[in-house]
Amino acid sequence: MTDSDPVRRARDVLARFGVRSKVTVAGLRAIYEAPFKELKGIVKSTDTLVNISRALGKSDAYVHAYRLVLAVDDVERDGHTCVAMVDLRKRTSGILSVAAFDSGLAMAQRLDELLLEDDFVYKTSTWAQERSIVKEILRLARDFGPRGLERPKVARLLDAVHTDATMDDFGLTPQQSDAVRMVFGNPVSVLTGFAGTGKTTTVKCIKTIADRMGYVTRLAAPTGAAAKRIRELFDPCAACSGSGSSNGADTSCTCACTVHKLLDAAVDKSGRFMFRRHRGNPISAHLVVVDESSMLDLALTARLLLALPVGARIVFIGDPCQLPSVMAGKVLKDMAACLPHVALTQVMRQARDSDILAFAHRVRAGGLATGGTPVARDFSWEPLEDVGDIIQRVHELVEEWRGEDEDEDGSEGCSFQVLCPARRPGAHGLSTTDLNPLLQRTVNRANREAHHKTAAAAKRKPCRMVPGDRVMYTKNADGLLNGDTGHVTQVVWVPGKGRWDVEVQYEASLRWHDGADVNLDLAWAVTVHKSQGNQYDRVLLVMHPGHARLLSRELLYTAVTRAKSRLVMLAAERCVSACVATGVERFTRLGESLHACVSPLFFE
Repeated sequence: MTDSDPVRRARDVLARFGVRSKVTVAGLRAIYEAPFKELKGIVKSTDTLVNISRALGKSDAYVHAYRLVLAVDDVERDGHTCVAMVDLRKRTSGILSVAAFDSGLAMAQRLDELLLEDDFVYKTSTWAQERSIVKEILRLARDFGPRGLERPKVARLLDAVHTDATMDDFGLTPQQSDAVRMVFGNPVSVLTGFAGTGKTTTVKCIKTIADRMGYVTRLAAPTGAAAKRIRELFDPCAACSGSGSSNGADTSCTCACTVHKLLDAAVDKSGRFMFRRHRGNPISAHLVVVDESSMLDLALTARLLLALPVGARIVFIGDPCQLPSVMAGKVLKDMAACLPHVALTQVMRQARDSDILAFAHRVRAGGLATGGTPVARDFSWEPLEDVGDIIQRVHELVEEWRGEDEDEDGSEGCSFQVLCPARRPGAHGLSTTDLNPLLQRTVNRANREAHHKTAAAAKRKPCRMVPGDRVMYTKNADGLLNGDTGHVTQVVWVPGKGRWDVEVQYEASLRWHDGADVNLDLAWAVTVHKSQGNQYDRVLLVMHPGHARLLSRELLYTAVTRAKSRLVMLAAERCVSACVATGVERFTRLGESLHACVSPLFFE
């Protein structure tokens, strides 16, 4: 086949600028048509992208348009879903004149990259996700039918479960009872609560009443770990036969699963995620309960609402003080402000006995007193700042806990988790990338030494992972989700490929990976973001002034509430003070749109 002129030209330009990625003919044609769009994930330098675009004959307006797109990308990385046009002008004033800004914005709109609404600039895809959420909630509200028809039945069942043995032998608080009534009386509702305020008990009650009403109830969460925790609260359904391996596509299965599985996610031929549940093929459910909803982003929320059948109910449950989604937006908070919402605030008796939760609530309230180093039954704070001192203390604690786990559970039981704010290495030397090899040498020393001895005997470079390592997959691909964790079961040399392959046991599957796969990380230490949705018996939290840009009240609160029975915090006092003083602020217009379009239907 003879290359067309655009393909040849794109190949020549890429070669001239040293871009060596393997690109198909179709890919070269796409690069010729839209170089910024196709190359911005490959070429990191904006100046190089500009020069490639000009070499391919793109106009000044095209270049200006994508400078604006990159600026809005930066806005989204800060968590905001849009930016006021006047602020975008200020952000780009150093690189774009007034005329260049105007021509670039006009071109970006023609290219369907940016959208201007009420003097706010959005990525077109983000705007569409916000509007889809509003549209689908409107649909569910309008199709729900008369409210209150089932209120007497719900009241009778609620009275019955108040003293039910399945409710742990204590009745519901008035707030919890209000939450139950809200869920069954509305198509869309929000239940929030701080740690220890009884969200789990409320979910149990909601599920019990739904079962007695003959409802098909789907329990879901954004991550596999969070879904597993919910699943452990309930007996497995008959469809799963106790396996707990719900795939979400089986309409007879009511075990908790990830939202992706509930939507029957798959990968298409191009490697992109697709969802087989949608308006034309909705989820089979009367009630959907979504836990850990603070982690939900705009895109997944929009997809979930789109897949709900007519007449269904959905309740979003979460802790508003935890970290928001990694992607832009604050869906849970926006919905809580505009839809039927109950906030649980009464701390349960069991939680009041926990020093971990007492500290978490001081963090949440922003009133943490400095100058003290609390040492309590299940919580201790050691105000270390020197990197060497912190690493030494991490080593000591992990050795101590590893010994306790071996005494109690054998060598396989490692019931602790090290958390820190940063993944990427920095001058502080305390990222997960820095800590994981050190922890591997401590926690998994025997297996590491055995593997390195085998590799040395064969004159091969050892694999970075060895049998017994805890690992995490960090991409949505091949049936795995970003954040899925497992344990390495074996590492083998593949002669034909000249590499190590790693076998990993995940909760529901056994997988092989290339040992050099950049999407497979050691997980003895994980970031606080990656820990969200999990809980661990013991948590070791490491913070350093070098993490300053990442510190926030939400991050500290999320980290602290991951610990069930023991928390040790290694952090300088100024780090903790910085967390408490800094809240995550995000600008969105979802709440404004919900208030204008949807709230009147719920609160008329």
